[in-house]
Amino acid sequence: MEAVRLGFSLAEAAELVGCSKSTVGAWVLAAGAGRPGRGGAVHLPYDTKVGLVARYKAGERAADLGRGAGVTGCAVTNWARRLREEGVLSLMAGDEIRAAAPEPAGPPSELEGLRRRCGELELENAILRGTVDILKKTPAPTPRT
Repeated sequence: MEAVRLGFSLAEAAELVGCSKSTVGAWVLAAGAGRPGRGGAVHLPYDTKVGLVARYKAGERAADLGRGAGVTGCAVTNWARRLREEGVLSLMAGDEIRAAAPEPAGPPSELEGLRRRCGELELENAILRGTVDILKKTPAPTPRT
């Protein structure tokens, strides 16, 4: 119980005592302490999650980091795994993804549309000129008699 209260995960506490993780979990629940971080959902911003993952990768214990942030150590290790396997979007909430997305480009102005069309027509004219030049250089077939 003391190990869990200090922020150790159930697996770490079970290893210290020499029993199964489920046994430690049962003891914690029987004592009425509940699981760390289970008091209510804690939603941390993306920057905080990434900061915790960076500190975890630098060697700090996940349980210590989680306790300081009000989440479980397992949450920190899960964020590290998700970041590694799925990328940065996996740690963002929907509103954070929308905030990070670039603004959609507005419709092209009339001038931009005309410039694009002018470029297309110039290319088409160059292709036609090249075709005409090739046809001029190719001898015409001689008629059979």
